[in-house]
Amino acid sequence: MSTTEHGKHRNPEAPQDSADVVAEYGAAAGSAREAEHAAATAVLEDHEREARTPETVSSSGPPPSPDELRRMEKAVARARTRKRRRSWTVRVLQLALVIVILGLWELLSRTGVLPNADLFYGRPSGVVEFLWTERVHLLGNAGATIYAAAIGFVTGAGSGILVGLVFGRFEVLERTFDPVMNVLASLPRIALAPLFLLWFGISDLAKVVLAVSIVFFVVLFNTLAGVKSVESELRTVATLLGANSRQVFLKVVLPGAVPVLFAGLRLALMFSILGVVGSEMIAAKSGLGLDVVVYGQLLQPNGLFAVLTILAVVSAVFSAVLRLVENRILRWMPERT
Repeated sequence: MSTTEHGKHRNPEAPQDSADVVAEYGAAAGSAREAEHAAATAVLEDHEREARTPETVSSSGPPPSPDELRRMEKAVARARTRKRRRSWTVRVLQLALVIVILGLWELLSRTGVLPNADLFYGRPSGVVEFLWTERVHLLGNAGATIYAAAIGFVTGAGSGILVGLVFGRFEVLERTFDPVMNVLASLPRIALAPLFLLWFGISDLAKVVLAVSIVFFVVLFNTLAGVKSVESELRTVATLLGANSRQVFLKVVLPGAVPVLFAGLRLALMFSILGVVGSEMIAAKSGLGLDVVVYGQLLQPNGLFAVLTILAVVSAVFSAVLRLVENRILRWMPERT
């Protein structure tokens, strides 16, 4: 039966969606791609017609009066005030928790509840004293660790993002290298540290390479996950609006993958510091990891906690900077405003 005869025998009273009509026309024309685009266009037209219906227009109602506007502004101001108060309350509680923990630690170590505290447990006052007396030495080693961690993070994150975007753009490459990447990512990095030391010697390069080997795979897999998380409907609509494949990837896929990418960057930043410290604990000329081993062997818990305090501060500062960059780039998201 021809297409015209099929249309003549259709029930005139049966409702027919415009998307189905256009899709049927495209299929009859023998082009599946044209049918898909035509159906999506019809869906968009249906949404536009629904938006222009009298019910939608009339549902907005009259504009609010000045009194209503003032009440709304007061309600918004009260909500912001409550949010600020909750934020300050949380910060005060966090500070109080830290003070309580440090106070109990100091009290238990001084009263003898923690036996041989100077050899095994240390005390907060001893940690502060150690930080001050050994500040020059600790700052020098902290600089060596921060330098290696920063270079490893930038190099590993940059290469991970680049390779992840390439794999996300070309599915054939991703499927080709996927088994190799999974095998390499599953190797324990700390077990590779002696190999890197054998190749590059006891130098900063060995620490940087170990950090890069960790950061690269974390950022790579998060970049791929971000690219794949972009909804296919967004790509279809961008194509209908005239965007080519390159424009769809740059204007739709890449911005949609940024939130997941930054989640991977935060993890990679922590792993970069851990990788450098781990390499320094095995063999290094300088660094906080070397201090951890030395102070542990010399039974100096105050020195160990001093190094851990420095690492915690460095991690917090790096995370805060990365969070500021993330909020700046993702300011277009509603929850960031």
